[in-house]
Amino acid sequence: MSQTQTKKYGLVLPESKIKFLESYLTKKELEKIEAIKSKSVNDFNDNDWKTWRLKQDIEELEELSQLPKETRVYTILRHVSSSGMSRIIDMFYIKNGSPVRIHFGTGMVFTKRENKSDDKAGFKVSGCGMDMGFHLVNSLSYLVSKYQTGESDEYYFKQEWI
Repeated sequence: MSQTQTKKYGLVLPESKIKFLESYLTKKELEKIEAIKSKSVNDFNDNDWKTWRLKQDIEELEELSQLPKETRVYTILRHVSSSGMSRIIDMFYIKNGSPVRIHFGTGMVFTKRENKSDDKAGFKVSGCGMDMGFHLVNSLSYLVSKYQTGESDEYYFKQEWI
């Protein structure tokens, strides 16, 4: 069943997804997304870049929500802090036979750490004593399933270490 597309805040999405974003973000944040559409990136200030990253997250959330349920998300441990209390984990999925890195999170959910080298690029996760790759994919599953269907499903994606 196809939902009617709604244009609001400079986004064209089904009404249910707009409502999800309205419950997750402030009205001011959503209005900023629409406002930056008329600006040149050359004129962006720090707040505009934050808003742009938020818009990129929404676009990636939409792309992730198009993946079938039980899509396997692969995790790679890139770095563990000397204290062992945080780690950098990268996430990928396979699309048309090629790996696709998940860049989601720079504006919304996770803390994404970007380095010049790929050996430490990924999501910074704090804590220990549990499978943090599973935790990342489980958290991503919750958000994507809630966005896609309105119902939370922590097992929407499957996690596997590589």
